[in-house]
Amino acid sequence: MLIYLANAAFKDAGYDLEATGEAAAREGFAGVQLFVGEDKQNDLALLDRVARKARDGGLGVIMHLPTEFSETTAQAARRLLQFEPTPRAIIHFDPSREPPTIQGIQVGLENAIGGLDVRYYCRLLAERSARATFLAFDVPRLFACPDDDRTAVYSFASRMLEGLHPDDVLHLIDQRDFGSERANWCVLGDGVLASLLPDLAAHLGPIVLEFETLDKALESKKRLERQATGLSYGN
Repeated sequence: MLIYLANAAFKDAGYDLEATGEAAAREGFAGVQLFVGEDKQNDLALLDRVARKARDGGLGVIMHLPTEFSETTAQAARRLLQFEPTPRAIIHFDPSREPPTIQGIQVGLENAIGGLDVRYYCRLLAERSARATFLAFDVPRLFACPDDDRTAVYSFASRMLEGLHPDDVLHLIDQRDFGSERANWCVLGDGVLASLLPDLAAHLGPIVLEFETLDKALESKKRLERQATGLSYGN
């Protein structure tokens, strides 16, 4: 099982890249997903250091690109992913904007809207196919609109999970009810994703825990691992 820690877990510390890698290595994560904001894209020494430590610690690295993309961003991606055998980065998919291209790096597409919009997802999947790239499926975004038909949302989520490829990425945060309030975020299995937990744990590719606290990410990791080994997360 490939569970990755996102540096969102260190949001209050400025999305600390080094602290994320250290925590991931210490807690037995398979890798890290790192968002690199504009304030860190020029710090090549930092990016080199993070990349080397990840390599030495046996951690995979995926970069989450910011919305505003530049050649500086591309250079930062190449430095951060320099030791990856198949370098990969993720960008939010906006149908009105051309996704960036970075030489030597595969750029995957992530759903970036809240709620169920079938036309948007059709365009996302078509673009993913046309580019022969991977999908980063942010599951909780489907549950962001309280007024959506809940049966339809769960049905669509199940179909999306069934159609994932082994190289696709899952982004996970659970929440106690439909909506987008951060105050409702909870450990996996305690909210709206509870019924989907077996399908989530069965994913063969990277599963990124994007919680903004390390403690929730760690407990969610345990529950995924228990589910994957056939144990109830309540035991």
